[in-house]
Amino acid sequence: MKKILSLIPLGVSSVLFGLSFETAVGPQWEHFEGWISHKGNKIDIKKDLGLSDTIHYSGYIELRHDISLLLLPIPDFKIEFIKISTSGTSLLSREIQIGGKIFNVGEKITSSVKFDQYDFTFFYTPLKLILFKLRTGLGVKLIDFSYDVKSLTTSQKVSKEATLPLPFLYLKGDFKFQFLRLYSEFKALPLGSSYFYDSKTGAGLYFKLIPTLNLYLSAGYRFQRYRVDDVSDISSDIRVRGIFGEIGINFSF
Repeated sequence: MKKILSLIPLGVSSVLFGLSFETAVGPQWEHFEGWISHKGNKIDIKKDLGLSDTIHYSGYIELRHDISLLLLPIPDFKIEFIKISTSGTSLLSREIQIGGKIFNVGEKITSSVKFDQYDFTFFYTPLKLILFKLRTGLGVKLIDFSYDVKSLTTSQKVSKEATLPLPFLYLKGDFKFQFLRLYSEFKALPLGSSYFYDSKTGAGLYFKLIPTLNLYLSAGYRFQRYRVDDVSDISSDIRVRGIFGEIGINFSF
């Protein structure tokens, strides 16, 4: 029993060695373009629905380590949440059909679209240099999608909810020099009639508060495009772009 207990501290310290925890959150400006179709014709989200640009937020938690299982390295892990939603009001200049219902010329409609995203990424760091790190991996993006269109003229209403799982390839380059940081991140599903890509580039300042705790501030630009072809009766080509800001911490031991 004493031998077993004596091995516990050794096992714990070996597991914890090389552990790094990073988290960040910040605002994101969202400019929308594109169209959506659901049991009808293509609906322009700006011209037909009058959806407005918004400011929301995004954040992530990232765990990196040096743990192996039977000599095989276990991938690092990242979870990211992106809040994307918008609404608007418009006076129809043409007839549209969505959700199997027709809205006529001259009707005043109010609309809302939600496009929240949850990204789960497993990745490795095949290139580790003093100033630069390259990360590659695989992941899945879960899109919590919904829309609601209501006529203020006739009270006719149509809505739809769906969860859209999209696998992706992951690539990130991270450059650090003294207190400066520059990074670029890319996620993409490049094949098939349904595809997407999500690119994010940022730059900022990196401060070492104590030997194991860092604080960073950054800002940059993000661009997303989602082309969905008849998934849960939904087709779309939506683009979201805008600048973002982040404040984050990194803790390692």
